[in-house]
Amino acid sequence: MSTMTIATKAAVLAAMLLAAPAGCYTGIEAPQGAGAGEEGDTGNEEGDASGGDSQDDGSDGSGGEETCEGCLGDSPLNRLMHAELVGVVSQAFASVADDLPFSLVPGNASIGLFESNHLAITDDGVARHADFAETAAPIIIAEQSCEDTACAEAFIVEAATTLFRRAPTDEETATFVGLLQPPEGVSEWSLQNGMRLAVSGLLQAPQFLYKVEVGTPTDDPKVRALTGREIANRLSLFIWRQAPSAALIEAAKAGELDTAQGVAEQARAMLTDPRADAMYLSFFDRLLELRYFGEQPRFIEGSAEADDYSGLSAL
Repeated sequence: MSTMTIATKAAVLAAMLLAAPAGCYTGIEAPQGAGAGEEGDTGNEEGDASGGDSQDDGSDGSGGEETCEGCLGDSPLNRLMHAELVGVVSQAFASVADDLPFSLVPGNASIGLFESNHLAITDDGVARHADFAETAAPIIIAEQSCEDTACAEAFIVEAATTLFRRAPTDEETATFVGLLQPPEGVSEWSLQNGMRLAVSGLLQAPQFLYKVEVGTPTDDPKVRALTGREIANRLSLFIWRQAPSAALIEAAKAGELDTAQGVAEQARAMLTDPRADAMYLSFFDRLLELRYFGEQPRFIEGSAEADDYSGLSAL
């Protein structure tokens, strides 16, 4: 199967998932028998067993069967997957990305072959996120040369825009920029102290760690439609594991993501971008369980390494 064939099929799948017709809520629960994850995947997270192991049978919980076609479940507030978190943070702080302690971030659980974030966050998971934030912040700030508050404020707003996958609100800006000022009663304080505190706060903020989707009202009071910007976030996190690019944001503003055709066109273009390579490799590593083959090389068609591997096309 050629890379373009894979890309086309993946684009169609992405478009189907993102542009499913609005329907009635049925509720979504974890698949029956979902495990706590494979060794090395969970990052020491433990799931909340209550209500998490029953199979969604399409019923509305009242004893009767749902009859609507294409019913949609409740939309949960999902946390970033590990690779998405790494990608967005690396995008926000590209100059020091290779030095950041991403191993401290809790890993994903698994459902079957694939990674999932279905497990509830635990106290240990919260502590690990805090440890990452507090360890990463000094590394990030060490590369900044801000000598005045205006420079520091601009840096914090720019970082928040990437991490939140949207511009921060005035209230959010006031909160995080306010951390640049010395706390009451603290005499020894520097701008660097404030920047470290603000960056640590951003890396622990729910606006960063969770995929917040508010949507817009529809004719059905039970259903809200995703906005173009929210669809852009889904596409970018799924395919590139990053916050949306400026071009994708402009496409959303122009209404190009308001139709299934528009989403499919954007997805096809994104899948041909090298930023999609990691998603491809991760998917097939999981699907074919290639990670159990040890440290064997993975090749991308068209790369220098692939030219020496005659079996790539057949694989």
